[in-house]
Amino acid sequence: MGKTNHRYDATDCAVSLDSVPVTEWAPGSTFISGAKSTNFSESSSDSFGNGKTAITHDSSGTITFDMDPFSDVYQDVLRLGGSLKEVPISVTTPAEHMHAEHATLQNLPPIEYGSGYPTRSVVFSCSDYQVDPIK
Repeated sequence: MGKTNHRYDATDCAVSLDSVPVTEWAPGSTFISGAKSTNFSESSSDSFGNGKTAITHDSSGTITFDMDPFSDVYQDVLRLGGSLKEVPISVTTPAEHMHAEHATLQNLPPIEYGSGYPTRSVVFSCSDYQVDPIK
């Protein structure tokens, strides 16, 4: 069997928040993450082993940005605080396209300062969280 050699470069990712490109991130190895909130279906069985499956139509999820608090886009995020404004988010990587058209800021991020460079973890709730293949 032939070997594979995949290459990943973070600069191959394109991210936008409210149609504004995000190009500055907090230091560290993760700059963005996303997760669907519920399963596509829930399965169980009755006492006799008959299968039961309930389809869930909940497409909600969260997208988390690890941001540099000194960046311009972080200042834009702070302005969203408490507004409940829905914004589009798009994250395109070489492998998938994570996106939502109706994302709202969950809460203002915790703020801490110490001896290291400060970071902010900003979480958006998405009622229409989606991940599509690129290929």
